Amino acid sequence: MYAIAIALCVLILSGSSVFAQGPPQTTAPTAPAPVDPEKLPIDLGRIRLQLSQPAEKPSALKIQSMVEVVGVAPPIVLWTEEEKAKLVNGASPFGAPTHKQIRDLNTPQEFKRYPMDLNALMRWLSEKLGDSESKQSE
Repeated sequence: MYAIAIALCVLILSGSSVFAQGPPQTTAPTAPAPVDPEKLPIDLGRIRLQLSQPAEKPSALKIQSMVEVVGVAPPIVLWTEEEKAKLVNGASPFGAPTHKQIRDLNTPQEFKRYPMDLNALMRWLSEKLGDSESKQSE
């Protein structure tokens, strides 16, 4: 609702300025008045004298010869073969931490896994002890 009212106000205000301008006025260009060089506050003789003398060139280095060098640039080695293998198979350097790294940081040492599976060790011991007891009873 407000957008329509604002749009109408803008149209009315911009339209009224167009009507207030009226038709364009055409005026014939007038020829500029001729200039009398005698009345100018400059000395034309001094200007002619300065223009007749050759201009002094500033003392600058001149390029006597140009040397063009053509060659092959050495190859730019960004990564060695070992680094390429690490980039393909490993984590990117200076990137975000992996899930394993975050898990290692957040898990206390008491709850981390043991270097060996104790359940498998206990099962193996119970089987061996159970076999030896069954042999002794026979």
